[in-house]
Amino acid sequence: MHPAVAPAVVGAATAGEMTGNAALFARRIPDALWHTLVARGLLDPDLPLPLHDRARPGAHP
Repeated sequence: MHPAVAPAVVGAATAGEMTGNAALFARRIPDALWHTLVARGLLDPDLPLPLHDRARPGAHP
């Protein structure tokens, strides 16, 4: 990579795709998803996981 280039976004072919990819970082991922991935054997059960949404004070159903 050229020293003048700091970041690189793999898979974005246009500025619109980069904007869309950046917007995905703002999307909320439900806590239950992580627990489901562990239950299905897709993540290591020893990983630190968030509390379920219902267990967090102030969480919205």
